[in-house]
Amino acid sequence: TWNGTQAIIGNLSVSGTFSADIKPLLNASGAVPIHAVRTFCKINARTGTPVIQSSSNIASVTDLGVGKFRFNFVTALPELYTVLVGLGVSVDGGGAGSYAIYNETTTGFSVNVWNYAANLQDPNHLSIGVLF
Repeated sequence: TWNGTQAIIGNLSVSGTFSADIKPLLNASGAVPIHAVRTFCKINARTGTPVIQSSSNIASVTDLGVGKFRFNFVTALPELYTVLVGLGVSVDGGGAGSYAIYNETTTGFSVNVWNYAANLQDPNHLSIGVLF
């Protein structure tokens, strides 16, 4: 809803208050805060070179060696984030691998991916997101 006035004199000038009930649009309810995914990325690294398949706010993914990657943001985040989520899938089809996220900065983060035998390995797919 909008409650206020507006006038255009060369540039647009707006005064008043704006409130929106966005929770129903997101199928959310209650008093728990809503947090946004600030960036996400899905890569395929089976060939040894990470290929971005889909992303938001990811400028590039740097290959740091077998099973090691650096994700670089297009736009730096305003502060260090609190939650990173992801899933690595091993090349040999052995199922879900494990991962460790480290070196978090406002401009990116690094990830190591291991297969089920605890060896660093380039995954078929790695999907990762940053929540605020």
